[in-house]
Amino acid sequence: MSEGEDNNEDPHGDDHESNRRVKVIIVGAGAAGLTCVAKLLESKVVSHQDILILEARDRIGGRIHTTQEAILPIDQEGSNPVTVFRDHGAAWVHGTGYEWSATSTDSNNNNEKPLDATAAVHDDNEFPINPMIQLLTNNSKEGLEPVFERGNPWTRPGHVLLGLSEKDETTVAAHNKPNLVLFVNGRQIGGTQKDVGENKPDTTIFRAALQRHAKIMQQVGQIGYQLISSGQTLKTVEQSFQQAVDEVMAQQQEQSNPTIELVAGFYRYLITCWHGTSASGLQLHEFAEWENDDLEEDNNNHQLDDAEYQDEGDFYGPHCTVKRGMQTLLDPLLQTVSSSCIRLGQPVTRIEKQQSSDSDEHVIVETESGMTIAADYCVVTVPLGCLAHSIDNHNDDNNDNNRGAIAFTPNLSQEKLDAIRHLQMGSYKKVFLQFDRIFWPKQEPFLGLVRNASSSDAQKDDLGPYLLLDNLWARNNLPCIEAVLIGDAGIWATGKSDDTIRTAVLAFAANAMGLDSTVLHKWCVECHVTRWEEDPYSRGAYSGYRLGTLEEHTQALATTEWEGRLFFGGEATQSGCEGSVHAALNSGESLAKDLQNVITEKSQR
Repeated sequence: MSEGEDNNEDPHGDDHESNRRVKVIIVGAGAAGLTCVAKLLESKVVSHQDILILEARDRIGGRIHTTQEAILPIDQEGSNPVTVFRDHGAAWVHGTGYEWSATSTDSNNNNEKPLDATAAVHDDNEFPINPMIQLLTNNSKEGLEPVFERGNPWTRPGHVLLGLSEKDETTVAAHNKPNLVLFVNGRQIGGTQKDVGENKPDTTIFRAALQRHAKIMQQVGQIGYQLISSGQTLKTVEQSFQQAVDEVMAQQQEQSNPTIELVAGFYRYLITCWHGTSASGLQLHEFAEWENDDLEEDNNNHQLDDAEYQDEGDFYGPHCTVKRGMQTLLDPLLQTVSSSCIRLGQPVTRIEKQQSSDSDEHVIVETESGMTIAADYCVVTVPLGCLAHSIDNHNDDNNDNNRGAIAFTPNLSQEKLDAIRHLQMGSYKKVFLQFDRIFWPKQEPFLGLVRNASSSDAQKDDLGPYLLLDNLWARNNLPCIEAVLIGDAGIWATGKSDDTIRTAVLAFAANAMGLDSTVLHKWCVECHVTRWEEDPYSRGAYSGYRLGTLEEHTQALATTEWEGRLFFGGEATQSGCEGSVHAALNSGESLAKDLQNVITEKSQR
């Protein structure tokens, strides 16, 4: 709430608000909607009385959702439960925009501690700063946790995950400890408990697999590059990454070590995790520039030159988590946006453009509870999944199937409809597992599981041969881990019970780690699965391109409708960084600027 402003209103609203007229209605109280309102209020073109936010859920934040849980550390006699901030949705700051010193020294006790983000050194002229940083560093007392200080672990495995020296990518630099342990068909590869120095077997496997990965990616890039060079760019949008990989593999003559082949496949799997879709749904166009920009050959040895930052829809610098949860990102916005202009539990069902007898054009917004509000302008920031559901189910009379759908009158433009249908919501499920012991490496933040695709367990599910585990708690003796199900694996898990998903993930882990599945089930004491795909007010985890999607579709999604009365925003409207929190923040700021211009122009007439 803004300073000095009282709020005695029911946040869920009531009937007396019907027939109210405001300047701007925002549909959705996620990061984009709240940012838009905060920036509008700061510009002074509207007051709190001029604006209203309608949110379907009983909380703000949208797909930013943090909960607190008390977990008892193990191996610490007499210890008290520790509060864990669990992010069910967005959890990562994908690059800060500046360099980060790993540690600073506490002058009082000479202990090393993580450096606060405000002390980091950066050059504004070299790289843009992630818009999340200002919000988080000003309001999060505990600050950020730079999990991957060297950059993006999903797209730069050699430099970021394996800690290979920039001068000699075969050597693990002394200050660059590896961030990855793999379990391949019962064998552990890497880990701080093992000797992984130069010329050791594990380093040899990682290096050979990296070279294999580099060679495959170079040839995939060449396929895309040749299509573009011959004027067939559209084919790179319609052809999948997996199709190109299959084409490359079919032309291979040499026989590679099976373990090296599996590890190289895991590096490709990390790329699909970054994009939030399976390789069969990922456009070849994403990799058409690899040949010239990202790969180099050295004496016929393919090296992955990933030490230098390349824009992958992220920012330069460390990829971080937020110690007190991503929800703290919203705190500074709520210092500007009074709760008096937020209505929770108000799903919007209809948005209609009207014109009164005095030629006063406006927008009417109706909610499920019967509230009807008129506004000069309406801003829709609901997830892409809800828009897609709206245009496909606007005539569906089944209330359960129709939850989250919005009827637009008049219809949206054909360009907007095409854009919505060409974009997609990805499946990304987090499977939080808690055990009664820690039986895995504690220090490395990423654990990769690789199993035989022809095993009996693999035939029972669609999880595929690879699984990524976020290992962010064991280093503090908290027996928790998070499995990530993306693409086809996430689709398979959608609609299934927590118990079914738990059984499949534990069977996968047992297979990859060489453990007894029955024993592993006994050790697991709790499981929670995120459900953004089943949530009627998100209908997916985050947006992305499908095969055939063009940048013009993203641009069309962001354009206004109804002669500038109806605005659209959210992470899906930001080309190149769609699917991220920083995309939502950028969208909100852009919306505020556009609205400020039209409101100011109207007032000057």
